[in-house]
Amino acid sequence: MVSPMLAKKYLPDKHNVIGWYASEKLDGVRAIFDGKSFWTRNGNRLDAPYHFTASLEKLPLHGRFLDGELYISRGRFNECSGIVRRHGDEWWGIEFHVFDLISERDSFAIRNDDLRMMIEDADIPHLIHVEQDIVKCLDELSNWHNEITRQGGEGIMLKNPQSMYEQKRSSHLLKMKDFHEAEYTCVGIENGKGKYNGMIGALVLAVGDTAEKTFTAGSGLNDHERSVSPHYFIGQKITVKYFELSKDGIPRFPIYKGIRTDK
Repeated sequence: MVSPMLAKKYLPDKHNVIGWYASEKLDGVRAIFDGKSFWTRNGNRLDAPYHFTASLEKLPLHGRFLDGELYISRGRFNECSGIVRRHGDEWWGIEFHVFDLISERDSFAIRNDDLRMMIEDADIPHLIHVEQDIVKCLDELSNWHNEITRQGGEGIMLKNPQSMYEQKRSSHLLKMKDFHEAEYTCVGIENGKGKYNGMIGALVLAVGDTAEKTFTAGSGLNDHERSVSPHYFIGQKITVKYFELSKDGIPRFPIYKGIRTDK
């Protein structure tokens, strides 16, 4: 049995995903179909009912496997997991959403095209192709991610279209996690360099009630904000969006969102 390709975390300052494929991260049970049976990511066989697998067995896989999620809908993972792991359950309401066709010889772009055509031709109600959108703009990607999580979804999966299928955790498959927001007091500024020479380069923000531990946030500031007097920011509560906290409690990849305005 093959091992599934696993995702690494998407890091904005490390990964350039323009031109990559993006799809919603589904809240289901990861499963691989080998042409006859379903297997979990840990190699355990799932006792799928005959009515669910009979039509799938007719697919022209030619030695390839389907990689996807057994899925009901957003926020129903526990229900889905319970159904597919109980012996003898009929799996009514479960769909198999497939996002990859495991093959050793083709790139993901080719695999995805083959997969889409195969599923369209098969016309099986409980077999769904996970649509892939090309990332053209990081702002659009962020907005889409925010909309998915606002509606109760998990996030976004990003895949390099030129990548081969790797049976391990791969840097060609990335998971875009939710960002967090918090407020920090501005205790100083860093002067800008290059095109921001003579302007504000970044805000110096304090972690906690003292300035013993600080970090800087420059991304997100527009040209007007960079050109104001530093006194405009000093002492203000600044809302920052960030990816996650370091072990020292410092926000990673902080993005300035604005000055808090109390109602």
